[in-house]
Amino acid sequence: MSIDVRTEKENQPMIETLALSKRFGPTVALHEVDLKVYGGQIIGLIGENGSGKSTISSIIAGMLPATSGSMRYKGEPHAPRTMIEAGDVGIGMIVQEQGYVAGISIARNIFLGVEKKFRKVGFISRKAMNREAGGILQSIGLGEIDPGMLIDDLNIQDRC
Repeated sequence: MSIDVRTEKENQPMIETLALSKRFGPTVALHEVDLKVYGGQIIGLIGENGSGKSTISSIIAGMLPATSGSMRYKGEPHAPRTMIEAGDVGIGMIVQEQGYVAGISIARNIFLGVEKKFRKVGFISRKAMNREAGGILQSIGLGEIDPGMLIDDLNIQDRC
């Protein structure tokens, strides 16, 4: 016997895709995929190369638009046009490919797209950005790295 003590709100999926499809020209990457993920779950998408794992993740995270279908996030329509829009509601994606911009600081890479958070009188406060980035680096065990240095000055494994 099992007892479910979740509230109605907790029974609502955190993210839901409904008949989500994606085409790249004649190639069908996703065909009418329905997916429900509830809060507190850890989901692993497993499949062969080309099965659509990255495609569905990229659509949810705002990296790609869906060709058809719809999504809901916390019960509300979800159709981010950019990763920044998805990030504004708390959705992000970490990719295994190179995920940084060369030629700028570590702090700017961390806050790419949300620099306005550090805007003061029309200028971005590098000091505030570096301070906050330093705290983030510290929290993941990389406190010895200077957030103001160029990302290109790190070795390859530390860049990712």
